[in-house]
Amino acid sequence: MPQAGAKACRRIVQEELTFGLPLPLHQCVWDYYLQPGPEAFAVVAQLSRWQELTARWGAVQGADPEPLCYLRVALHMNVADALIVDFGASHTTWVSVAGGKIDWVRTMMRGGQALSQHLADQARVNLGEAEDLKRRRGTELPEVKAFLGELLEEALLPRPLTQRRVLLCGGGANMPGLRAYLHSQLGIEPEPFPMPPLLSPHEHVSALGAALSARFNQQRLSLQSSAPVSSEGAVNSWLAVAFTCLALWIVGLEIRYQGLTREQAGLRGQFRKSAASMGVNLPANLDSPSQAEKWLAQQQTFRQGVRAHSVATVADGIARAAQALREIEGCTLYSITFNEGKLILEGEAPNNLKAQQLRQKWKQVFPNLQQKKLQPGTGGRFRYEFEGGLPKQ
Repeated sequence: MPQAGAKACRRIVQEELTFGLPLPLHQCVWDYYLQPGPEAFAVVAQLSRWQELTARWGAVQGADPEPLCYLRVALHMNVADALIVDFGASHTTWVSVAGGKIDWVRTMMRGGQALSQHLADQARVNLGEAEDLKRRRGTELPEVKAFLGELLEEALLPRPLTQRRVLLCGGGANMPGLRAYLHSQLGIEPEPFPMPPLLSPHEHVSALGAALSARFNQQRLSLQSSAPVSSEGAVNSWLAVAFTCLALWIVGLEIRYQGLTREQAGLRGQFRKSAASMGVNLPANLDSPSQAEKWLAQQQTFRQGVRAHSVATVADGIARAAQALREIEGCTLYSITFNEGKLILEGEAPNNLKAQQLRQKWKQVFPNLQQKKLQPGTGGRFRYEFEGGLPKQ
């Protein structure tokens, strides 16, 4: 519950019950009680049943659910943590008390009367004889153990129990063998609910809890009916659901984004390790495609510069130039000059036609080969000067 006034809190509980109950809220009477901290428990009863009770007993100013009565008595007896089990005639109630608050409540609408009826059906005796048999032999009867086992299974108790004490109350808590059976199943020795002198844990726990409500700061419930929730409230609730779904969707996107970011960081780390194993040290700021492209262009320029000044490039250029000279007879190559990724070829050809044939051959080897000079020389020969790129690999 939020930090709000009584009217706002009641409106919040009413909204929750309106959309959470399997029947219309205006067919019920209800109230809620606050626990220490932000939690509240709601108590709901059918209006028709409540009207029957008030018609029989008169106007009821206040009402108390049994779990709240158990809590009051436990705190009165200085018990802040315990599993309370009420074996009543018509129902069995399990209440977990933790840190002085009700943790959870589970109720099975089967108690001592249902067990007696089951024994009567199995043994084919009347109900009085079955009740006497249950009180005399208790858990010696396999039917009793099976009945208790079903209750334990339906209670969905945590194993091991989070509490160190198990307190028994109600008329059925005095059944022979019950404490030993629960000890074997729960691993904790149950004990009778601690009570003040002259009061019995088998009869007076709920009554004492109701009486303790008169003490200062003790809450009592006033069960009331409510008019149907207005359409405005329904619209607001649907808007709240929509905003909640939107928030969950945004949180999901954020989680997926964080997961992708971690995955990308992991891939970057693996890539850097792989590059380092091959002698390549990647820069620290290589975090985006544009930075990667810029770095790659720089490496390409550096590589071309290294190639332009390497002995292998010079030797390869001379070999390829000589191959073309052998194919075009009468041509002479005087020099090959390498300068900043370019080369200059100078020599003589017998005539203009031979010079052009030589240029076509070298153009297949040296990219972007251009004719810089072609002029007549001595003896009718032509001097040429061609300029192009490094030999193609």
